[in-house]
Amino acid sequence: MYAIPTIAFNILNHLESNKKTIKLPELKAIFMAGATVPLELAYRELQMIPTCNDSLIMYGNTGAGELLSRAHNQMIGYWMDDIKELET
Repeated sequence: MYAIPTIAFNILNHLESNKKTIKLPELKAIFMAGATVPLELAYRELQMIPTCNDSLIMYGNTGAGELLSRAHNQMIGYWMDDIKELET
C-alpha cells in the first residue's frame, strides 16, 4: 500500500473500527511519503496488520533536508561547465 501519512492514519482508524469484517491478508508492506511520518503511525501499522512486515518511510531529495548526493543523472547539464555549477 502506498499512502501519505494522513490517509494511512484514516485507513488504520477505519480498520480498527471494522476489524471483525475487514482483513488484509495480502498486505505485506506499507510505503509512506509526502509528509513527516510519526513513528507511532509506523508502529501502529505493524501492530494492527500482522501480515505487514515492513513500514517504509520514503523521502525524495527535498523531503529529507540537507543531503549530499551524487549520481550520473544528477550531473546532466553541469558536466565540465564550471559556470553552471557555480550558479547552483
